[in-house]
Amino acid sequence: MTQSEGAYRQEGAMLSSFPMNGFVPIKDAGKARTFYEGVLGFELVSDNEFVATYRSGAHS
Repeated sequence: MTQSEGAYRQEGAMLSSFPMNGFVPIKDAGKARTFYEGVLGFELVSDNEFVATYRSGAHS
């Protein structure tokens, strides 16, 4: 491993200690919910007509 690769890995690891939010546009909320909960195993935290929030790992 080069010095620059080591520095990149060390800096990249910092991101794993912070919560992260992401938005994924969908067309069918029912199919998306089945996928995120049934296939990926994410825990639904809350939802409304605009957004569904899932927990993945230590953060939601």
